[in-house]
Amino acid sequence: MLAWGADGHEVVAHLAAMNLTPKAKAAVGAMLGGEAEASMVIAASWADEIRDRRPQTQNWHYVNIELDEPGYDARRDCVGGNCVVAQIARDETILASHAPPADRS
Repeated sequence: MLAWGADGHEVVAHLAAMNLTPKAKAAVGAMLGGEAEASMVIAASWADEIRDRRPQTQNWHYVNIELDEPGYDARRDCVGGNCVVAQIARDETILASHAPPADRS
């Protein structure tokens, strides 16, 4: 099994769903249009599936940190805010907003 392939994404989705509070589980289910855990598993590889059709999202899948660096440095590792760390922050802002449901999901 490849850790970052579809199987790995699905395992992470299962683990994440198991750790949701009941309130969060209901919100996720409503946002994704089904039972939270099943919907999360189905959606787990979505970003990989659409990557070729939306090339601007390519860098939202990872961050490269050189092996000899002590850790993540946004200025060095996420130039222009174009990496997974910055995209997660943008997505959190959207999720916490009063954006239309389609934008939030």
